[in-house]
Amino acid sequence: MPAELYYDLLLQVFAALWKSPDQEFSTIRQTVTSAALVCHRWTSPAQAVLYRTCNIVIQYEPSREAAATTTRALFARTMGSSIHLRPLVRELHLSIQTNDYASLLSWLNLLPPGRLLSLHILVSEGRLSGGARFQPWILNFPAIRSVRHLKLGCSLRERDFEECFALPHIQSLYLKSPVNGCWLLPTHAALPLTLEWLTLAP
Repeated sequence: MPAELYYDLLLQVFAALWKSPDQEFSTIRQTVTSAALVCHRWTSPAQAVLYRTCNIVIQYEPSREAAATTTRALFARTMGSSIHLRPLVRELHLSIQTNDYASLLSWLNLLPPGRLLSLHILVSEGRLSGGARFQPWILNFPAIRSVRHLKLGCSLRERDFEECFALPHIQSLYLKSPVNGCWLLPTHAALPLTLEWLTLAP
């Protein structure tokens, strides 16, 4: 069997398993992770499924020991040591639960531009998170500049809209109601020509 066909077949098998409704996700993830270790020909298609969608929690890290075991730290370490895995990340979910997170997102610079297709950012804005807010500089990482689909689960300000509209390849935008609850899109910021779908949520 040609190598390309063998890869595509395994990719479809692992992708179907990943979406299986009959098992708990933790079991499915462990199964695909184990499959990646079976043999060399299974590794690449299994990894493509494992890293396609990544869910990362950005939270307060009280100590170096605690920080080393977070999903963010483990993912950053993996991306730093395994260059071949970086292009596999196609969808990224960020759950931000702290207001001081600038240094906790430096690993985004490791992701190559042109590969990440979808980005979902959820910001916990309550008191427990220190009043965390969305910061538009997140959208300036090279990998994020190439996203086609962006969903922001957080309150936005006028400059935030401008940064979203400036994404050169954006096709769909899901935006939450701004801080004051009123949708007042900046009149001087034109909608991007690539935009096909805009959702303004309450």
